[in-house]
Amino acid sequence: DLPEPQSFGAGVHCIDSSFDDVRTEEMVKLSMKLLKQTLARDSRLTVDTAGVSFSRSTSAIASSKGIAHGWRGDAAGGSIFGMALDGSKVGSFAYDGARVRTLENLEEELVSAFSRFSLKAIGALGAGAGESFRGPVLLPPECVSEFLVPKIVSAASSKSVRQGRSP
Repeated sequence: DLPEPQSFGAGVHCIDSSFDDVRTEEMVKLSMKLLKQTLARDSRLTVDTAGVSFSRSTSAIASSKGIAHGWRGDAAGGSIFGMALDGSKVGSFAYDGARVRTLENLEEELVSAFSRFSLKAIGALGAGAGESFRGPVLLPPECVSEFLVPKIVSAASSKSVRQGRSP
């Protein structure tokens, strides 16, 4: 049964009118500026993809019992993906990005994200075999959210359990 209507209060709207004036040329200029700044940090950095995006969305929910609520919002963001190369040494892939609700914060947040990308990519160079041990391991949030959680959820699915693939 559907719930009875209830008060949601005023709809939430995260609209930044400065998004209305954003032009493609500005997005391209910002992307190129960030890319040049990032590559200037270290000649060993390589970038596979990088970009900046702007979006406006509207979401709504309604039911036959009279529930009705909506939300509108703007967002801007960007991301960068690549690695570092040092001669024949190749670091692992690195990724970072940011999203904001107000245009005035976009460049600052992306500069920080692209800087983090640089540190991760350069930090991955020169990796070697680790020593085997038993003990606590600290994992960065990206590892947990993008690697471990999907693997655990997949392993715990009813299909995996039924097929004997779940530990």
